[in-house]
Amino acid sequence: MRDSILSIPEQIRTGIALGAAHRVEHPFRRIISTGMGGSAMAGELLSMIRNDVVVHGDYGIPHDVDSDDLVICTSWSGTVEETISSYTAARQRGAHTLVLTTGGALATMARNDASPLIELPHLNTVPRLNVCLMTATLCSALGMADQVPLSLDSGSLEAQGTALAVKIGDRTLSLYASYPWRKVTGFWKVVYSETAKRQVMTNWFPSGAHNEVVGWEGPYQDTT
Repeated sequence: MRDSILSIPEQIRTGIALGAAHRVEHPFRRIISTGMGGSAMAGELLSMIRNDVVVHGDYGIPHDVDSDDLVICTSWSGTVEETISSYTAARQRGAHTLVLTTGGALATMARNDASPLIELPHLNTVPRLNVCLMTATLCSALGMADQVPLSLDSGSLEAQGTALAVKIGDRTLSLYASYPWRKVTGFWKVVYSETAKRQVMTNWFPSGAHNEVVGWEGPYQDTT
């Protein structure tokens, strides 16, 4: 896990280069981002800085998608059935597609259809540890490489991360964010739940102040 975190700067550099080599130039009405788990996070983070991004976390695609839209299908393994379903539906609907994957059936389908395909390198074994690679690749392919922080040094934050991990310990984690940063809590949930095998509760303000926060009036002792 430590090596994966320290590889973040390399992931970003690699992703920007990959995306630049596969630029998507066509203008689109909307971008529909599909994917599951860690593979969905690039689209989720993209939606924080672009208001034309629709995140679709289900089979198929939204009912009104057509040839004016770009459907991005991200699957680290290339075998996730929901994302394959989205790709198939997008092709049937005549939408433009862009596939990000390391291989699998999804890569084969994209090659057979001559659909734009970005084959990702196996820097780490699971998608949640490659979110920076996928995000940088996607931003660069869409001409947004300038939105990716090249100066990020994950090693310089190691002491802070270690201290935070010690503080959390074996508690149940509850994460809150302001509305513009709500997608980041989803990233934490993916990484923490899948890696530490623990549940994470997430919400954002101001909506959380109207409902969930009242629940903390109960007798909770093991949550931070």
